[in-house]
Amino acid sequence: MKKLAPSTWISGIMMAWERLRDHWPMLCPKLVCFDSLPLFARIIRGRIPASTIMYLGALNTGYATSFFTPSILRDMGWTSLMAQVMSIPIYVVAAIMTLCTAILSQETKRAR
Repeated sequence: MKKLAPSTWISGIMMAWERLRDHWPMLCPKLVCFDSLPLFARIIRGRIPASTIMYLGALNTGYATSFFTPSILRDMGWTSLMAQVMSIPIYVVAAIMTLCTAILSQETKRAR
């Protein structure tokens, strides 16, 4: 398999970017043009940083719970199998609360 020189594929990417930028208004006329706001300004303002922090906060909490709960229970004296089984109620309660929240938001017309 022949390796491509960086100049070959970088120029291809730049050509595709230029073509997309030139034809963007015809493809999606209701969307904002590429050059209307610099990319850095789009990233630092608005919902992107807040959404990223919220997502990572929920993700890390979920991973910590799923990875360390069986270890903590095993260190409290449970066997490995019982520690796995006893960590299930956490997820059952979370699933029930998720469904209750979804039903409540739909009943109060706050679902988005």
